[in-house]
Amino acid sequence: MGLFMVGKDLNTILHVKLTNNNTIMCCSDGVGNVLLWVSAGERGFKSKKKASPFAIQVTTEVLLKKIIAANIKNIQVEIEGVELNRDVVLRVLQSSVLNVTSIRDVTARSHNGCRSPKVRRV
Repeated sequence: MGLFMVGKDLNTILHVKLTNNNTIMCCSDGVGNVLLWVSAGERGFKSKKKASPFAIQVTTEVLLKKIIAANIKNIQVEIEGVELNRDVVLRVLQSSVLNVTSIRDVTARSHNGCRSPKVRRV
């Protein structure tokens, strides 16, 4: 019960990680303490189906119900991952009663990587 009191008045951040194999969502307060979490594997989806649009929709709806039950009104969203599945998350968030204050893309960008090895001379 005490955890939910922390997230009420502070900025609540919804972290969404979409990979090719799974979907993980975590709700934390402004300091970084985890309040709620859910994943597609936890909801009963197996293997590649964890990254399907239906699994993402179900996972997002379950987390939003937990957020509403915790009496959290305003959230900030940070999305990381595959481009195609972001639309599903945003559609579900748009249809919810929560007030989404900001949406950020925190996907890592490549920077040409490491230097290639020298050519081998024999």
